[in-house]
Amino acid sequence: MNTIGGSVPVWDITPLYNDDYQQDMLVNNAHFGSSLAAAFCSTEQTQTPEHTVVLMKRHGFTTFGKDIPTAVYRAIYTMVNASVQTNAALLQRAAIPQEVAVQPLSLRQADDCRNMTEATQDKAWRLWVREVEASPLYRNVV
Repeated sequence: MNTIGGSVPVWDITPLYNDDYQQDMLVNNAHFGSSLAAAFCSTEQTQTPEHTVVLMKRHGFTTFGKDIPTAVYRAIYTMVNASVQTNAALLQRAAIPQEVAVQPLSLRQADDCRNMTEATQDKAWRLWVREVEASPLYRNVV
């Protein structure tokens, strides 16, 4: 399930720091937030984000969605995809014959996978909601 797409931009907070900032890697002000949000688009003229995930150098990643289920789905499957890609890269370096070498999805395949995933993600969302409802770890008493 490819929720990442064909390319993933890398955003670095380090150049944005000045001497007044605590350099804790957190996006905790509008200056940092605007810069991170801009990383989702390749050009300033773009109104709609072109990327669903931005890697945060030395920190992790950020994703978004049109709603909470989409954002959660993308966050979970970004971690799954990263694990699969890491393992594939390790296997490829282990001298796997070229005819079975790991190949990335084409841009068309990535787009079609994203469309299919977004059309069916409600199944996973319902499962995750039910798991939270059934678990005593998530009980809030007000």
